[in-house]
Amino acid sequence: MVPAKTLKSIVIFLIAFCQSGLLSCAHSADDKVRLKVRPPDMKAAFLMIRNSDHWRNPIIQINDATIKVGWHAGKDRQWKEIQPDALEEFLLELPESAWPYGRVAIWTECGVSSGAKEARQYRQKSRRTVQGILKRLDVTENRWPSA
Repeated sequence: MVPAKTLKSIVIFLIAFCQSGLLSCAHSADDKVRLKVRPPDMKAAFLMIRNSDHWRNPIIQINDATIKVGWHAGKDRQWKEIQPDALEEFLLELPESAWPYGRVAIWTECGVSSGAKEARQYRQKSRRTVQGILKRLDVTENRWPSA
């Protein structure tokens, strides 16, 4: 039988640990470790890239109502439209081959917009969400201008 004082200490520790953000309910620790074992960004490999057609790591495009994520699967780039809150899970599920430059992703905003107030607010919120997720996953963000 565990003494009440010890049990209370364990519960307090677990609560503090969960609130610290070190434990995520949405993803297992293995998912985040799997992304973190990939090398940090390797600037020498991508520093001279000036065209997104040559970019091999994930690309995040913020639109008026969703975001699109592009990644390379073999020679072709695949695209998937998702909500910003789904980005973390999506990036964690990408295979290691989608990260040849290490933990770095580019993000951009679609150059075409309705200009409506709601669209501007959505893009602003999406930008903050994307940047927060990349930071939480220790993925270097590389902002690219739209076409």
